[in-house]
Amino acid sequence: MVTADPVAAADYPAHVETYRNFLLGIRLAVTAIAVLLAVLAYVLI
Repeated sequence: MVTADPVAAADYPAHVETYRNFLLGIRLAVTAIAVLLAVLAYVLI
């Protein structure tokens, strides 16, 4: 059985923060693209 790795356990909160920031960036990018497409559709149609 593997015991808890102190290095990995100490790094875990930073990993979670990085993951959440990554998801936030993805959400912002998708939102920006959706808004851009909506504006283009409004202008072109």
